[in-house]
Amino acid sequence: MAYEHIPEELKQQKQWCVYRLVWNEERKKHTKIPVDPHTGNNGKSNDESTWSDYQTALSAIEKYNCNGLGFYFKKPYFGIDIDNIEGEIQRYLQGDIETNMMYEFVTSIKSYAEYSQSGNGIHIICKGKLPGHRRRKGNVEMYDSGRFFVMTGNTVDRKYNQVIEPSETTLKLLYNRYIGGDKIVRFNNQNASESKIDLSESEIVQKAYESKQGAKFKVFMEGGWEAFYDSQSEADIAFANMLAFWTGRDYEKMDSIFRDSSLFRQKYDERRPPNSTYGGNLLNKAIHECENTYTPSQSHGFRIFIKEFEEKKEDKFYSYDDTGNAERFMDVYGTLVRYSYINKEFYFYDGKSWKIDDTGEISKMIDTTVDMMKNEKVYIPADCEDPEKIEEAFRKHIKRSRGNSAKKAMREQIMHRVSVLPDEFDSDTTLLNTQNGYLDLISGVLHEHNIDKKFTRIANIEYTDKIDAPQWTEFLNQIFDNDQELIRYVQKAVGYSLTGSTREQSMFVLFGAGSNGKSVFLDTISYIMGSYATNMQADTIMVRKANGGANTDIARLKGARLVT
Repeated sequence: MAYEHIPEELKQQKQWCVYRLVWNEERKKHTKIPVDPHTGNNGKSNDESTWSDYQTALSAIEKYNCNGLGFYFKKPYFGIDIDNIEGEIQRYLQGDIETNMMYEFVTSIKSYAEYSQSGNGIHIICKGKLPGHRRRKGNVEMYDSGRFFVMTGNTVDRKYNQVIEPSETTLKLLYNRYIGGDKIVRFNNQNASESKIDLSESEIVQKAYESKQGAKFKVFMEGGWEAFYDSQSEADIAFANMLAFWTGRDYEKMDSIFRDSSLFRQKYDERRPPNSTYGGNLLNKAIHECENTYTPSQSHGFRIFIKEFEEKKEDKFYSYDDTGNAERFMDVYGTLVRYSYINKEFYFYDGKSWKIDDTGEISKMIDTTVDMMKNEKVYIPADCEDPEKIEEAFRKHIKRSRGNSAKKAMREQIMHRVSVLPDEFDSDTTLLNTQNGYLDLISGVLHEHNIDKKFTRIANIEYTDKIDAPQWTEFLNQIFDNDQELIRYVQKAVGYSLTGSTREQSMFVLFGAGSNGKSVFLDTISYIMGSYATNMQADTIMVRKANGGANTDIARLKGARLVT
C-alpha cells in the first residue's frame, strides 16, 4: 500500500477505520468488514463512535491483525466507485482515451483518484452534494453516507492529489449519464394514494423513535436487526412497511431514510425487470399494501395506539344524561382504562404497559368522547310526532356535555365501571415485560404484549436470545479480574433479580474501592431493567428504636425487581 500518497486533507478527518477480508462462501468472494480502530470490534458506517483519526487507524492495522485502512463517508465528502473496468484501465495506461469511461471521470472530476484494492477499478473522493437519490447503476456507484472505501494510496494520476469540489454541471452530467434520474414505479391502487406529511425526514425519524415502534425502528436505522430476523430481506420488508406508514407513502422520503439506515446495501440499487430496482420494488410494494398512515396530530405514541379504539364499530343509542355519556366512553375506551379507589389514580394502557395517568390522557379521552357525539345518529321512535324536538334535545345535551361539570360527572361515572385493586397489577413474578413482548422467565418463551397481564413496569430493551455482547463480556472480565466463577455467580444474582421472587431473602452487596466499575455495572443493569429498577435510601431498611408510621419509600417499591 502507498498510504503516503493519500491527501493530507483526508488524513486530518476523523473518518477512518481498518478492515478485515472475510471469505463469503455463498458469494465465493471476500467481504470487507470495517473494524473499529479503538477496540478491534466491528465498525459501523452509521456510528461515528467507531471511527478514528488516521494515525490511530494506521496503528490498528497491525494491532488487530487487519488488512488495511478504510475511509468512511459523511458530508461534505462523497465517493465514486467504478468497478470491473480492467479493459478501461489498460487502455488508459496505454494512452487510449477515446470513449474511455475512466478517463472521462478522472479528467472531468479532477479530484483525488486511486486504484481499488483488486486493481480492477478506481475510487474517486470529492466534496459536494450528489444530485439525485439513486446511488448505483451497473458498475458505477456514488455514495455520501453509509459506506466506506478501502484505501490503497495507489494514485491514478499524481497531478490529481487534492480533494476538490467538481462543478455542479460536471457532476450532474456524469451522474445522469451513468446512474440516471430516479424512476419511480407507481401501483394503480386506491390504498396507495399519497397522503404526504409536512415533516422533514429527521422529524419523521424522531417521531418514529418516540412511538411504540421506536425500539425496532431504531434497530433498523442504527443496526442490530440480525437479532430479530433470519434474513436481511425480511428486515427490509418490515422496515419498508414502517416507512410507508410514517412518511404517508412518500416514496422520496422513504427512499432517503432507507438509504441512511443500517439496512442499505448494494443490492438496493440492483436492477430488476422490466425497469426497476430491488429498492424500488421494495418501497412500491410497501406503498401498495399500506392502508393507514401517520398523521402529525397523533404525535404521542399512545394517541396512535388508541386510534383504532376510536373508530366507531356500530350504531348504538345512548341516553342523554351522565350515565349515557359514561356508556359512550366505556364502549370506546373501557378496555384501556382502570381506576384504583385505594390509590385514587386512573391508569391507562399504552399498548405495552399500564401507566398512571399523570399526563391527562383520561381527560383527552373524555374530550374525544364528547366530540364524537356529533357523529351519532339521533334515536327517533317510529311513533314520534315531533322529530325536531328530539333532535333539539340531543343538540342541547351535546352542548351541556362540553361543560366542565358534565365532564367531571362522566369521570365519576366511569370510576366504578373500571375499578381495579393494586394487587391485580404485576401479580405474576415469573413474567418480565419488555419492549417487544413479555418474557416467560420459566420457559424462556417471548409472548406478544397482553393487556390482561396488567404490567405497570417495563424493561427498556427488546428481548432476544440471538445476539452476543462482547463489549459487556470484556467489561465483566475487567472488573472481576477474569474470575469466571465470580462472573457466573453475579450473572445468577442479576438473573434472580429479573424475577419478582423474594424466596431466597437475599441482598447482594458490591464491595470494592472507588473507580472499579460498581456504578457502571449497576447503571447498565438498571437501564436495561427500565421501570423494574428503582432506588431507595439506606435508612429505609435500617432498624430504628422508634418506627414512625408508614414509609412512602417502601410503598413505591411495589412491583420493582431491582432496588439499589
